[in-house]
Amino acid sequence: MEEKTIETVVKEDVKTVAKENVETGVNVIEEINKLVESLVNKEVVNENISELTFDSTILYGDSEQKKSFFSDYAKYFGEVTNPKNTKENLHFHFKYAPLDEVMNTIRPIMSKHGFSLIQIPAIVGDKVVVNNLLTHKSGAYMTFEGLVLRPQKPDVQGVGGAITYGRRYTASAIAGVMAEEDNDGNAPNNTNGKDGGTVTKVPLKGKIETSKATTLKQLKNKTNILAKEKIETKGADDVTALIEKVLGKKLKDTKKEDIDKINELYKKLEEM
Repeated sequence: MEEKTIETVVKEDVKTVAKENVETGVNVIEEINKLVESLVNKEVVNENISELTFDSTILYGDSEQKKSFFSDYAKYFGEVTNPKNTKENLHFHFKYAPLDEVMNTIRPIMSKHGFSLIQIPAIVGDKVVVNNLLTHKSGAYMTFEGLVLRPQKPDVQGVGGAITYGRRYTASAIAGVMAEEDNDGNAPNNTNGKDGGTVTKVPLKGKIETSKATTLKQLKNKTNILAKEKIETKGADDVTALIEKVLGKKLKDTKKEDIDKINELYKKLEEM
């Protein structure tokens, strides 16, 4: 059968309906409405989605599809658990769940409740963009604003690291799970990452003042957090080399007399 557009089919059939019924007194408008309703079930109607946009978070679908989407997500959320933190950064002593552990944890439960997560990385200029599409068996689907990342180095390793980082964090957020220890890296005196020491919450953003009034603990905590972020995007070797170059020792071994050097390290980490 030759494929016809909706416009062509409607024009042809409307003419036929009007011609056949004009002398019989049949309500032509009523017949046209029935015709259009029936067309959506015909194979001649070709409705393809040609492009997806990821500039905002949007849930697509009719009211029943959306209801089914939310109902099944609630069931999924009640069953899913956090992935295991199977990897440890030996330099900064924090554990995290790698991408494969995150996906192996959420995939079977998502599938059980009719969900699929499609992750679509792209290169835009000198940046990496990780897009996510969450589909549901009902036909509803949700797009999310793309996560934009700048690779530490403009090579395959740098791009690959940024994509993995972006996929791990966006998948964890969409799936509603935690993929790393919730200690904000605030255990500077921890030698094995397992002592569960006191955690002091500090902001992730904002430059550190160079005033010596800043406590050593707070300064080390903030620097440690930033170093963790840079390891994910830049690689552990480069971050470790920078720390050794600026401090001449590990961050956890610094003392009050090193506060100026720690401030210098923080600024250099920001510039990486």
